[in-house]
Amino acid sequence: MARLSILSNDELKALYDLPMLSYEERGNLFELDNEDRAYIDSVNSIPQKINYILQLGYYRAVSYFFRFTFQQVKDDVNFILQHYFPMSPFPKKDTSKHIHYKNRYQICQKYALKEVTPTFLLQLEKEARRLTTIHMLPKFVLTGLLTFCQQNFFIKPAYSTFQEIVSRALKFEKSRLSNKLYSAVDKSLRDKLDKLLKKDDYIYSLTLLKKEQLNFSTTEIKRTIDKQKSIAILYIESKQPVKTLGISEQNIIYYSELAQFYTIQKLRAFRSKNQARLYLLCYVNHRLRKINDQLIASFIQKMLTYQKQGDEYQQKQIEAVEATDKKLRNRAHKIILINVNDKIPDSQVREKAFEIVPKVE
Repeated sequence: MARLSILSNDELKALYDLPMLSYEERGNLFELDNEDRAYIDSVNSIPQKINYILQLGYYRAVSYFFRFTFQQVKDDVNFILQHYFPMSPFPKKDTSKHIHYKNRYQICQKYALKEVTPTFLLQLEKEARRLTTIHMLPKFVLTGLLTFCQQNFFIKPAYSTFQEIVSRALKFEKSRLSNKLYSAVDKSLRDKLDKLLKKDDYIYSLTLLKKEQLNFSTTEIKRTIDKQKSIAILYIESKQPVKTLGISEQNIIYYSELAQFYTIQKLRAFRSKNQARLYLLCYVNHRLRKINDQLIASFIQKMLTYQKQGDEYQQKQIEAVEATDKKLRNRAHKIILINVNDKIPDSQVREKAFEIVPKVE
């Protein structure tokens, strides 16, 4: 059976491959403190000294220990020779396994590190189960386990060990929830969840729910409101079971996304009906809140549109009033000019005024 894939190749290399160091990184990682120098001075063999510095630097880089030959890491060896043993040639032979582990033991003592034990592996199993109740994402669980190892000063196990622990924890949590769901969810709610997967005039209820609102048109908003109404009661009924099951917010989203990922045919074909119900329960819980967010966004968008239209209407009205006012002022000005124009006889003033402002407009 294939192991659970958690990390990408690049992520895996970053955690478990010999680090490729730059010149600046070598200067920091291979730096020796007084304790290191005291140990180095107690050793007569230059290859043993080099091996110690290499292991020290690599542990600082990735918190892991490696077996390597000097030829594999010759650039790092040359850097150490240049900075600490300039008169020594490149080692012809690698250190023995015994010497290698003696240096490793010294580094473990320096950082109070412990080798993984069966007891600690059981603690990792327990921690993995705890982490899955927070988030079922495998990478989240693995990251938590790496932190747990670091906090407890244990050397991290092999990647394959983590894969097996995380896989078992994920299966345990799914099984726990599926088994507990039957008692936490009453028959009425289970039937309503099952109904989401049944045909209704050749249209699946779940398919309709999955469709996102396309825009902020009134038609689309009404469709979203209809979706909200269709699962409002289901949502209210789902809140207590979700709380009873102890499903975290992140896992509600996680299981909801699985409900969206699987086709309806796949969900119906699940061997465990409770697993499908679990996904649907979380989907309904998360979906209604998302629908509410869409409706709030729609309301805000509509209000902004109405406000913009109101501002535009107001501006047009102001411009129309100002244009009318200007026109009337111009007319009044012309009429005043008629009254003070000595060249226009008094008998013609009314006639000239009506030329500017007709009797009937």
